[in-house]
Amino acid sequence: MAGQAGDGSAGGVWNTVRDSQVGTVIQTGGIFMPRAWATPRQLPRAPTGFVGRERELAVLTDAENPIFTVTGPGGVGKTALALHWAHRHASEYPDGQLYVDLHGFSPRGERTSTYAALRGLVQSLGVDPVPDQQDTLAAVYRSEIADKKMLVMLDNAAHIEQVVPLLPGSANCTVLVTSRNSLPGLTTRYGALPVRLDVLAESEARALLGTWRAEAAVTALLTACGGLPLALTIVAGHLSLHPELTASDLVSELDESATRLEGLDSVSPDGFLRVALSWSYDALTPRQREAFALLGIAPGPDISLAAASRLLDLTAREAQRLLATLDGASLVRHDGHGRYRMHDLVREYAADTAPGLAGADDAMRRLLDFYLHTALEADRLLHPQRRLPGLMPLTPTSGDLRDATAALAWFDAQHPHLLAAQRTAAGLLLHSTTFHLAWALSTYHQRGAYRSDRLTVWNAALDAAEQWDRPAARIRAHRHLGHAYADVRELEISFKQLEFALALAQEHGDTVQEAHTHRALSSWWECYLDHSPALHHAQRALGHYRDLGRQADEATALNQVGWCWAFLGKFDAAREWCEAALALHRRCRNVEGEALTLDSLGWIARASGHYELAVSYYKRALAMHRSLSSPRSVANTLDRLGVAHKTEQQYGEARKVWQEARGIYADIDARRAEQVGRQLAWIDSRA
Repeated sequence: MAGQAGDGSAGGVWNTVRDSQVGTVIQTGGIFMPRAWATPRQLPRAPTGFVGRERELAVLTDAENPIFTVTGPGGVGKTALALHWAHRHASEYPDGQLYVDLHGFSPRGERTSTYAALRGLVQSLGVDPVPDQQDTLAAVYRSEIADKKMLVMLDNAAHIEQVVPLLPGSANCTVLVTSRNSLPGLTTRYGALPVRLDVLAESEARALLGTWRAEAAVTALLTACGGLPLALTIVAGHLSLHPELTASDLVSELDESATRLEGLDSVSPDGFLRVALSWSYDALTPRQREAFALLGIAPGPDISLAAASRLLDLTAREAQRLLATLDGASLVRHDGHGRYRMHDLVREYAADTAPGLAGADDAMRRLLDFYLHTALEADRLLHPQRRLPGLMPLTPTSGDLRDATAALAWFDAQHPHLLAAQRTAAGLLLHSTTFHLAWALSTYHQRGAYRSDRLTVWNAALDAAEQWDRPAARIRAHRHLGHAYADVRELEISFKQLEFALALAQEHGDTVQEAHTHRALSSWWECYLDHSPALHHAQRALGHYRDLGRQADEATALNQVGWCWAFLGKFDAAREWCEAALALHRRCRNVEGEALTLDSLGWIARASGHYELAVSYYKRALAMHRSLSSPRSVANTLDRLGVAHKTEQQYGEARKVWQEARGIYADIDARRAEQVGRQLAWIDSRA
């Protein structure tokens, strides 16, 4: 079976051969890495200093209802209430607690997509491989938690459409949804019990501010805060860091601060929130103010300590101390899992302080370089055979990524940050960074089937490459867009992109890229079952690889040539080419290439009537695919092994392998699961 993309990239093989052909064929690229499953405990750290809300807590505790909506204005404490209750009752959900921040009110409008939310939930449940279609993701998510008792917290939802696909299908689980909007549709359609939060009563607000003596100024301060918990928390944090201040000191500053901040109404809670933020901001040292502003404009929904230290140009310990100071002032929040985030309203204020900040562009470049070079290192661990484009030096990273499992976990955690980083880089006209972030994400996107994101990043990479005026980058971008459009079955656009790539490679004498593009075009023609042009392009690629001395690529092209000859009915020639590929793959120690070539040889043996030899090849390929934790490749080989058993009327063996194949396909490819299901139905009809 032909496989593997040119230049060692993870994407580039997409063809499917229909059932009407000699056998069922699916080509595959990429390896799914194993994921160790553990009971998810994803709740962020419970807030400290939580007070009041006894009535609302009682509703959540006493009502026998599977879905709750906790709603109210920004800063009223919706997330704090939900987390306080969730941690208090976590033991009642032995199968775990799931958490998704939907970012419905992000100041940058970067809401979490339904696809990304479902994908994260499915990954958290230990599903491997992760399906690539949203409907399949939703079905798998519901199936996985159907018999479990879990708590699902959906934080910061903007509208009902963000929530509905994430609702469990059974009442075993409890769902907490927080939103600034009332979400009445969840109540009318799904029976959600609304819990509406208002501002705190004076006694609760006073308790949140702390145990002060009952001075008259406290009442004025409480009135100014309007009972808004976020404002009260910021004021309390400000006072805790500056014990020399009194309520009277703050009240005396109130009118002056409100006047200084244009457009503020000092008696409204929202207006006072910005006044309170200004007090905390003014109390910071210049270095802390700079950090606060930079964190407000950093790409992504939150930030890790390692990323923050690069952004702030500090050691990890220095950055941790600075972040702890901001945490103490309630300007950032440590979530208990090594990440720091800002409330949307605080982040908006922080971003407003950033314009004109000296060194902001340099800081952003440091952060983008951190994301880029760590992503390149993670990509190297996922795909060691892949060659980095000779367009930039690779800066050593901190070495925190030890192996492929750690690299995959890093990509999972940082994926939204990397997408945001590429948008930031494009906005700053950092063309090299924009291009190479797409490159670094390619393996992860291909193996994880992030089809839409793959298209987005490579379109951005092409725009950057054209402005960058680097022909090699333009060629790669067009070729990867050819792969990406083929993945979504936009084959005409895919072909045009590959034609552009080939023409540019020939124009600029880039023989390596010309060879890779010929291989991609060979796979493209196989999509249309036209194996003569597919063979032509595979042979052109092979000739270039031999001239260049690129043996690993030569082995892959040998297999592709043999594959094409097989579908043209030239089985002896096909076998010779694939046996040569097998020997060279072994010499290059490319286990994946060896497994794919054994699969090709199995297909050739079955098609030419050598049943026992075909089964032997398939079983060897199957063992290798299993060792590589490549479920899609396992399913593909099982499917073809089933065809071999059926040919020899070994219906029991065929049923066994097809049942396993259908089980794998059910999670990753509904169409293939349906096709295998028809084969099983045919066998059952003969029983």
